[in-house]
Amino acid sequence: MAVIVFSELIAFFNGITDEDGFSAQYVFILLLFVIAVGLCEEFIFRGLIFKYLSAKGLKVAILGSSILFGIGHLANILSGADLLMTLLQITYAFLFGLVCAEIVAKTKSIIFPIVWHAMHDFIAFLTDSEPNVLAVSIYVFHCIVLIGLAIYFWRALFPKKAVMNLKNPESYV
Repeated sequence: MAVIVFSELIAFFNGITDEDGFSAQYVFILLLFVIAVGLCEEFIFRGLIFKYLSAKGLKVAILGSSILFGIGHLANILSGADLLMTLLQITYAFLFGLVCAEIVAKTKSIIFPIVWHAMHDFIAFLTDSEPNVLAVSIYVFHCIVLIGLAIYFWRALFPKKAVMNLKNPESYV
């Protein structure tokens, strides 16, 4: 959990945006918005889609819901977003979805992914996301952290099976 919170807070190194101002009303509405988005997207991707794909197996559910979540962020290109930043966002969304799906598989709860999703979106709206070297570096850093978490959770969910040593059968554990 500390790794996730720390990696999310790194975004503040890129600065805080001042486009919309920071009135109490703005922050309150932003909080309501990111909570609603976190709830909706997590119920859809780590709830409905994950549960539907679980019939095909846990690995299919984890990977399938994550791929669909990443692809869903392609829509940002239609809104005129920067191509590089959109590609990074798609990569981040896939990896975020992968880690969230693994957390759901491990805990049988979507509460943590909902909170994390809302926290990430809240920070993303507060911080400057103009395409620059620092913003790209932060996205790359987030992706590296997510790759590490994805591998960690994947190994916890799907441990390698011990292979029997035919020369020494007692070594099989």
